[in-house]
Amino acid sequence: MRKGAVTSSVLVILVSLAALSTVGYACNQVPFLRWDEDCLKACATAALYNLCQETLQHAPDAAEASVYALLAARFAGRSYDDSAGAAERLLAAGSSVPAYRRCVDRYRYADAAAAVESCGKGLAAGAPLAAMNAADRDRTVVASGPERRKINRRNMMMRAARTLALAILLSLATFSLTAGDACGNVPLMRWTDACFKACRPPLYSLCQETLRQHAPAVAELTAYAVLAARLARRAYDGTVGRAERLIAAGSVPGDQLQAYLRCIDRYATARIRMVGVVTGLTSCDFSRAGKEYADAVAAMESCGEGLAAGTPLVAMNAADRDLTMVAYDLGALIVG
Repeated sequence: MRKGAVTSSVLVILVSLAALSTVGYACNQVPFLRWDEDCLKACATAALYNLCQETLQHAPDAAEASVYALLAARFAGRSYDDSAGAAERLLAAGSSVPAYRRCVDRYRYADAAAAVESCGKGLAAGAPLAAMNAADRDRTVVASGPERRKINRRNMMMRAARTLALAILLSLATFSLTAGDACGNVPLMRWTDACFKACRPPLYSLCQETLRQHAPAVAELTAYAVLAARLARRAYDGTVGRAERLIAAGSVPGDQLQAYLRCIDRYATARIRMVGVVTGLTSCDFSRAGKEYADAVAAMESCGEGLAAGTPLVAMNAADRDLTMVAYDLGALIVG
């Protein structure tokens, strides 16, 4: 099946499942059903039903519809990361097409509808990114519905995560179990031992704080590395959002504006690298992780070098660099 058809179909399933989960906003009003029943209710065609089954094959046999909606949302969200990653790789390979940089920026930090439209406007027919953008645009139109509402993918998923405790538990359980099943050559250990082996003060304390709040007590080391990478990626989004708000409000001194814009660009690179780390580690492919970690650290340092002391972004960048180093050190226990 072609990627465009798959990604478009996945978002159709996502929207249908989300519609089921929003019947009564309170969680105790969300229907509880089997995943195959959920697919049957959500999907109007045999092709979509089969794809829905494929998407939810690792879901629990029975759960709230909201759990299935969140799983489908995460699955669909990977396609957005793939599109931005493709643009970044084209740039890294020497492409000078300005539209590719705009695609990276828009896919990472804009509303979904605005992102795909802005990206697509500058792409020539037949460009390597054009087909991926067209597929993303189609599923965004489907998600928008008759009212053509703007949908911010990141905010949608954060709201879902906050309101669905069951989905969070499912995510953690699935994460630790699938890592263990897939990567048999990675050691199983307590999170306290992982931090002790990976980090030295002051990063040791940050590692403990990071894993104590979010990680299972015992898991494969891969689980801790992926968790740290995901938390670093989340921190990057927060910092870029703050930088963009400061710029929009006119709060950045003129001599620092270029430094802020450079940071936004460097953070886009770091985010893509951490997405690559997560993709590699969760599939037990460690061949590129070392370079991706190093690139993320370099991006954090590159941002910090241009910031004047006392500017609001300095402290956030320093914290992000430390969290990136924790992720790097945990990953180094696996990839060397």
